[in-house]
Amino acid sequence: MLITPLGTVSPYCKGSMNCPGFLVEYNQDKILLDCGNGITRYLNLIKDLNNLTIIISHLHKDHYGDLLSIAQSSYVLKRLGYLQNKIKVYIPKGDKVKVKEYGTDKDG
Repeated sequence: MLITPLGTVSPYCKGSMNCPGFLVEYNQDKILLDCGNGITRYLNLIKDLNNLTIIISHLHKDHYGDLLSIAQSSYVLKRLGYLQNKIKVYIPKGDKVKVKEYGTDKDG
């Protein structure tokens, strides 16, 4: 088993340090624990997105900020034939992403 810290700082990236994210590898399977801002720069997207499961510990933006980058990358890599399986993403039950838009709070 290999555990690689991809980021450990909050609430924003500082210099070369990223928000929280840890890649756990066991045989061909991979688990990404949290997906904070900046962590994708340390991933080998073709290798690391194959057989990947993402677990988000809680919905603070510094723990899921690069999720959209991974979604976009996986879409492109799937269309190019590099990815065979969908990425599974798990978030805590009952959590919602809260977005503040133009001075009003909205659930999204």
